[in-house]
Amino acid sequence: VQRADILQRAQALPGDLSERVEKLLADEVAKVDRERRLDAVIEAWNQFDEKHGSFADQYVDDIL
Repeated sequence: VQRADILQRAQALPGDLSERVEKLLADEVAKVDRERRLDAVIEAWNQFDEKHGSFADQYVDDIL
């Protein structure tokens, strides 16, 4: 679908197009922010695990 076609179709929708675009952008920014925070937590946890080991390691022998 061509950009001009998309714009024409979007302008024909009811409601304020700029409000729709603003909400979509805000949602995308929030999603990316969440993903970055999650990546940072995962990295911190992996570094902790490399340095100190997993807290579950002491129980693995009891389970297996």
